[in-house]
Amino acid sequence: MTNEELEKAEETATAPEEAGTVPVEEAGNAAAEVHALPEPVRAQREDDSEELKSLRTELESVREELTRLEHERFLLSRGVPEEDVDYYNFKIGKLPGAKDDFAKAAKEYLKAHPVKRASVSSGAELSGGGSRKPETSSELMNHLLRNH
Repeated sequence: MTNEELEKAEETATAPEEAGTVPVEEAGNAAAEVHALPEPVRAQREDDSEELKSLRTELESVREELTRLEHERFLLSRGVPEEDVDYYNFKIGKLPGAKDDFAKAAKEYLKAHPVKRASVSSGAELSGGGSRKPETSSELMNHLLRNH
């Protein structure tokens, strides 16, 4: 560095106002000014701060609800029964990577754990000693009474 450059650097270092910085003495005064605000203004700022916290909390809960509903809709579109959606959502949510990409984690989980459908029989089973099935209602009734 030349002597001229050194002198310019020293001038800049000794003149913080010119460099756009605030001297320490003035910065301390600014903090004192904030504490010296009139009581109504300070109370209004605290009220605004509390309201802001409340709104942020509400926003976060709405975002969580939206995410939950999106996950439920995705699971329903994949054939998960409505009564089992909460269970699958919980299990998939515990998987690593579910927070980043729920759809991918859900596809992997559903591939490893296929959705089981309950089957309901609406009639009596006709198995037993005979090889012939009952043909009339009375034969069916006799068969049920004998075998059950």
